[in-house]
Amino acid sequence: KDVLKHDILVAGQLGVFPQMSYGLMFGMVRKFGWYVKARSDFNLTASSYNCTSDGVKEGGGDIWTEGSSKKSRLAITAGGMIKAARWCYPYIGAGYGSRGLYWMDYLGNWAKVSDYSCEGVAIDAGVALKFGKIAVTFGVNNTAFKYSEAEVGIGVMF
Repeated sequence: KDVLKHDILVAGQLGVFPQMSYGLMFGMVRKFGWYVKARSDFNLTASSYNCTSDGVKEGGGDIWTEGSSKKSRLAITAGGMIKAARWCYPYIGAGYGSRGLYWMDYLGNWAKVSDYSCEGVAIDAGVALKFGKIAVTFGVNNTAFKYSEAEVGIGVMF
């Protein structure tokens, strides 16, 4: 019965720039509350070795690419949400994130480009705006203080 006194948010999430990713956000707030969010591009790639963007393999030697590349993205965060107004819900949180860039070598192995990849602490901040039962979210996510991404979402709040 106490749950009914809370505003509950369920929203689809989209990482829009610089790389597309998709996910869900769930939150519950009275005056103060919480949220959890997960986004990915569902393109998790296993690498055979690491290299740098100048084509040098970890441990020495050069990588000979065949021209294909892949990117991967994952962010899982949770944090606090405040009901600042009847229609405005700012949020901030932290969790885990990873972003990878991979190049395929001429033998068909994937190499992770270490200076364009990162993983570690993810932080995000944003706001959910409520229009009737429709909620629109705007935010930014950063992974390992190296990779930032703008995100938007749309869902329901009841």
